[in-house]
Amino acid sequence: MLVGNKVDLRHLRVVSMEDAKGFAEREATFFLETSTLEAMNVENMFTEVLKQTNCVVSKKALDIRDYPIALPNG
Repeated sequence: MLVGNKVDLRHLRVVSMEDAKGFAEREATFFLETSTLEAMNVENMFTEVLKQTNCVVSKKALDIRDYPIALPNG
């Protein structure tokens, strides 16, 4: 997950939203911009972290069931 914080400081932006989105797409990861000062997307970020974590854990649980002898990776 790639999170750009402090988007309320637009005048200090170093990385454009397009560049960040492009990087996230190339890396096959989720991208979101937030601002804690403006309370923008902060709750969405934590919700997405939980969703993504649940997906990874669920997938590993399914993989382990397919190979009961194998030890889990990570």
